[in-house]
Amino acid sequence: MSKRAVLGFSSLFAASALGVFSCSAASNSAPSSEATDDVAATDDAPKAPAKSKKDASAAKDAASASGLRPAIDPEQALRMAVFSGSCVPSSRANKLVDGIYNGNLFVDDAELLALQADALACFSAKANGCDAVEECLGTQVLRNPTCANRCDGTVAVVCDGTLEFHVDCAKQGDRVCDTAGAVRCAVPGAPSEDTCDFSAFPTACEDGRPTSCGGYPAAETLGPECAKIGLTCGETTLSIRTSHVCRGAGANCEADSVNPVAPAFTGVACTGGKLEACVNGGIAEIDCATVGIGFACQTTAKGSFCGLAAECDPNALTPSTPTCSGTSLVVCNAGKIVNVDCTSLGFTGCDAKNGVCTPSVWTAK
Repeated sequence: MSKRAVLGFSSLFAASALGVFSCSAASNSAPSSEATDDVAATDDAPKAPAKSKKDASAAKDAASASGLRPAIDPEQALRMAVFSGSCVPSSRANKLVDGIYNGNLFVDDAELLALQADALACFSAKANGCDAVEECLGTQVLRNPTCANRCDGTVAVVCDGTLEFHVDCAKQGDRVCDTAGAVRCAVPGAPSEDTCDFSAFPTACEDGRPTSCGGYPAAETLGPECAKIGLTCGETTLSIRTSHVCRGAGANCEADSVNPVAPAFTGVACTGGKLEACVNGGIAEIDCATVGIGFACQTTAKGSFCGLAAECDPNALTPSTPTCSGTSLVVCNAGKIVNVDCTSLGFTGCDAKNGVCTPSVWTAK
């Protein structure tokens, strides 16, 4: 059986079967508790921290030294999250921006990281509403009560009720639109049927990389090279299932979720300016400068995280949906409450009920 080297990216879309920026592997997750703190809107939009070439260069050097991907620009991440959260029915900006920073922190797939970097740069120059999502991600969502799953050339069209998701597979790396099994963006030659059984698959560490059964269709998958991203390959147990993953090399810890492809982590405490985190069931230290430009370790009543401030906690938001202040969307960006004027991005206003900039498919009938 051949193995696929697949590395996950936190998916932006409900139509995850399309594989947009993601070839998902099986992950085990435990339910998290409901958060209780409200996020209040500020009267004035706080200014983003100034970032010099020296800041960006230092962040890149720190990431290179640790083996992690380069630190994310908070302004670019915020714009990408607002555009995507407003135009694609899935998570909203608060969740998406956190995923952009943390969803692929422990990933060593050059093509995947290049796709993300290109998308972030693309959104930074856009001010044309939902057209930006089509131009930067090759994705468009329409309302169509007669939707039918199909391939339109390189574009995969997948239906979810009256929602019609269009994804240009040519913009997702080495992908084509494939109708074998289900309409999806797939690597040419990818299997069209399951080639392994997740429940019975014997995971292992192979040359320092975890093996697992995951994706759609399910196939034997190689995770990242653990040592390259500062982790170690070993066993972790969540609930009643034990699997091999890239994990922190320190003491055992209780993980909220475990993922052999895109290592999951939860902040535990700030120690010596670094984030002590539970990474797939093992403690590791994360230099926050490698996560986002201008980031430092932050602590709130709910926990610790890498971010810009501690005005809000990205891991414990209630409500998790952004709010509106006039035509501005109020977003928790890495712990900093920021007002984003929807009109500056090419929208006409802000919808408080859905927590998105409008016009949007969220509000279309």
